[in-house]
Amino acid sequence: MKLKNIVTVILLQILFTSVSAFGQAKEVEIKTSAQCNECKEIIEETLMDMKGVKFAELDVESKIVKVAYNEKKTSAVDIKNAIVAVGYNADEQEADPEAVKRLSPCCRPDGTHSDE
Repeated sequence: MKLKNIVTVILLQILFTSVSAFGQAKEVEIKTSAQCNECKEIIEETLMDMKGVKFAELDVESKIVKVAYNEKKTSAVDIKNAIVAVGYNADEQEADPEAVKRLSPCCRPDGTHSDE
């Protein structure tokens, strides 16, 4: 397990370095309110669908999503807004309450149900 984590970190560093070498790429780490692998899937898919996002990976344990993006096509603010729009906190920004209601109960920080 440790070897897998080390290999993942090394690969991420190589990816971020190679993306940054193109000159327009930036990196950002955003603390989320993700709870599980379903959250990981939602956040990563949302970000990868954004124009300009080259890479997005959420570590569920730390709740941090690492994103590499082209700063000419998107920004850290846009990335945070996308996370908030699907129901998760993004650093200091609170999740959209209506989007939180649409999440599975396991993905909600308070365990509420959408039929409230």
